[in-house]
Amino acid sequence: MSVLSDIKLAHYKPRRVMKRHLDNGIREEQTLFFAILFGLLSYLSLLPALAKHAFLTNESLSALAAAQFISSVFMMPLLMYGIAAVSHLILKYFGGQGDYIGARRALFWAALVTTPAILLTSIAEVYLSEIKDNMQQYVDNTLMPAMQRIHPEADISTPSMHIQKLEHLALELTGHVQLGMPVTCQTTISLFKAT
Repeated sequence: MSVLSDIKLAHYKPRRVMKRHLDNGIREEQTLFFAILFGLLSYLSLLPALAKHAFLTNESLSALAAAQFISSVFMMPLLMYGIAAVSHLILKYFGGQGDYIGARRALFWAALVTTPAILLTSIAEVYLSEIKDNMQQYVDNTLMPAMQRIHPEADISTPSMHIQKLEHLALELTGHVQLGMPVTCQTTISLFKAT
């Protein structure tokens, strides 16, 4: 089977996939390929966050990407070889039956199987932080001025405002002010609790 179909199957039946790998014989070049592929995919998963960091801090994206490439693709497999050796020795002490190459294959394969989750997490991290930033701008630029217009005497700049006062303001806000998006009392309160 291909690596992609093995990864998909490993999420449902990991024991069966690993047994097939062991039964087919473990080749060191294939094990090294899994480690390098994991490093490459983890590097790709970090690129959106690196680009955002470079944009926000005015650092060089090429320098950040090159440093991350070296650490992910070259240093990560070396570190994984060390982790596999140490874990093999620890498991051998507790009665483990495997050998070094089996320990390497198990670790590298487990790391490779996690790459879809790593990719999805990195995409979600970048785009959900954008949504959070946009929501904070919405609260600062729309909700807060609207509440200030309704109740100019209320001190809504302090986060220690009482919930009852906030509920009252939110009810009046949703009743009197037409905003660009539907805002219920509960979502308005939860926005202010988060700040």
